[in-house]
Amino acid sequence: MAKGGATALWLSGDAIFDILSWTPVRSACRFRCVSKEWLALISDPVFIAKHKSRAAPEPCLVASFSEGRADSGLRVTDMKGNVLRVIRGLHLFPMVQSSLDNLVSVSSYDFATRVVDVVTGKVLLTIPQPSTQPCCRAFIVVLGRAAVSGSCKVVRLIEHPVSEYGGRLKQTCEVLTLEDSAEWRQAEPPPSLVSVGRFRDGSYATINGNVHFLSSNMYGAPADRVLCFNLESEEWTKSIEGPLTAEPELWKKTGKISIGKFKDALCMIQPEVRWTNHPCANIWLLVNPDISIWVKRYVIPMASPSDGIEPLWVMPDGVKLLLCYYSIKRSPVKVYDPCSGTFTDAMKMPKHVFGRIGLCNLHLDRFVALSDPSNNGSHGLINV
Repeated sequence: MAKGGATALWLSGDAIFDILSWTPVRSACRFRCVSKEWLALISDPVFIAKHKSRAAPEPCLVASFSEGRADSGLRVTDMKGNVLRVIRGLHLFPMVQSSLDNLVSVSSYDFATRVVDVVTGKVLLTIPQPSTQPCCRAFIVVLGRAAVSGSCKVVRLIEHPVSEYGGRLKQTCEVLTLEDSAEWRQAEPPPSLVSVGRFRDGSYATINGNVHFLSSNMYGAPADRVLCFNLESEEWTKSIEGPLTAEPELWKKTGKISIGKFKDALCMIQPEVRWTNHPCANIWLLVNPDISIWVKRYVIPMASPSDGIEPLWVMPDGVKLLLCYYSIKRSPVKVYDPCSGTFTDAMKMPKHVFGRIGLCNLHLDRFVALSDPSNNGSHGLINV
């Protein structure tokens, strides 16, 4: 009997195992400090596997930074802005292209793209510029996971010079399975031109085993059409018509559109900036890809027509949005409240952050390795 007449409650080891396996990733990491027994339990591969099947992954942000030509790389932060890892040695000014779980693809000014594991800081794959003349070709590299096999694949689209194909642009598509370290496999070219740029942000997104690319409006194709590449079959599937095709009045005041992943769905960001005193960004969510039905879910105000917005995450309250607000000077992460129409600073972002910010989702095994000081974690520096 405990003091004051209260009855002590003792839980069996199986009950503790079951309860902890439902806790959030960050909480499970903290609970390792409770006792040696809990440390051993939470570090056990059986527990980690059960936790992965039950608990949602912990989101983290990956951002490029530059403090001069001699010091640039990637910073991995949690959702409070705490730096978990700094990765250097990725050549000059690496810029985030795409992210998948603990992996991120970055392009640098040495005209190469690298696939980096943000937990270990290691470069898993280096993809050189596909030409001896870097200014003649553009290419993009996107990470994705096949829906059935679960294989992590890399898709590369290359745009060839006009002079090579009789005055008309041509794009080719290649696929590589990352786990196999295999050779590139040639896939069919996209059914119409994809919007490709050397450092273009937000023109592609991987969702449910499909890589979605924003179409180019060259040669008469609608600029809001989305082309879909299935990672399992490695084939192009039916394209998705954008929400603006039937809205000619919206096109007149629309700026540069982009696509992304938001709420596990495809979203289209349509800046409504021309001929208006109140620039804003409309966020369209794709609700039925089979018949191309979109819903305009958010209207986010912008301070300047030259600014850009990319939604990243829905906050735990289910209402506020975590988004990147790209301006000329910086790329801060902000929280937007749709009810009040106001922005607040989300976190203490490190200085000298630039370019696109990637969103990684880490399960317990990866997050423990990332945050463990003995593995060059929260304050360690990795040079690769």
